[in-house]
Amino acid sequence: MDCTGRQLSSTPGNLRGDTEELFLDDNTIQVLSNASLLLYPQLWHLSLTRNRLELIEPGAFLSSQGLEVLSLTDNLNLSSLRLLDMSQNQVWGLPDDFLEDPLAMLTELDLSQNQLVELGVKVGFGDILPNLQLFNLSTNRLQALPPGIFTHSRRITTLDLSRNRVDLCPQPGEARSLPCVDIRGVETLTHLSLAGCGLQGLSSRPFQGTSLRHLDLSDNRQVLSGDLGWLQDLVLTLQVLSLRNTSLSPTAVDFSALHSLVRLDLSGNSLAAFPASLGALRLRSLDLRDNLFKARLEQARSSLM
Repeated sequence: MDCTGRQLSSTPGNLRGDTEELFLDDNTIQVLSNASLLLYPQLWHLSLTRNRLELIEPGAFLSSQGLEVLSLTDNLNLSSLRLLDMSQNQVWGLPDDFLEDPLAMLTELDLSQNQLVELGVKVGFGDILPNLQLFNLSTNRLQALPPGIFTHSRRITTLDLSRNRVDLCPQPGEARSLPCVDIRGVETLTHLSLAGCGLQGLSSRPFQGTSLRHLDLSDNRQVLSGDLGWLQDLVLTLQVLSLRNTSLSPTAVDFSALHSLVRLDLSGNSLAAFPASLGALRLRSLDLRDNLFKARLEQARSSLM
């Protein structure tokens, strides 16, 4: 449905309920509320080019579960936008300039639970989300992020890449045959989730130059295979670590150097013995659920009978 240039100040509410494409270009729409698209659940293409958008409410796209194409080009008032939630849609691609102006003031961007295979970003053609603090990309189909994407993200603290198929980049000069995500040197990064990414060991020093305090590696059955040298870059900062369902053995990891650690999740493994290196820590929370301690205790009791 083409509603271009009709001096609309809001999305129309009198169109067919089975509308799949809606062009609202060259109007004066300022707000996309969480009720704006409720009447059009089959919408897959929405264009709001050259409007006056200054607010996109959380949940604005929840009713459009099949949304694939969204254009927000030339909305100058978006320069004041702080939070953009496009989660739980079917978005599979973004325009090359989507993460540049006028979204430069974004502090939170949620693109989780979509179908993104890549972020079509031209790094080096302008600042990319320089004020972004939280970036949620979980539950997509990503394998990598554009190299240098965080070069200008001077405030990024939280990155959620869980349930993608990503790997972390190794040190410069090391062999790299597959796409990867490079977070080395991102000094402001404190929270990182890589849960359920199918990680098969971590390359050498992938966290070097970060300030990670929270790290979630859960649901990666082979993440602890190979060299564990990456731990040495986290000993001064790491406070919360999740190794849930990672096939952890009692001697696989030496936790004794992680002096700042206060919360540790080791649930869902096959531990039958308490890791001795934990005795050196001053933990406030330790999750040992769904291990084999009870089975070992019952075996010990049976042997005494």
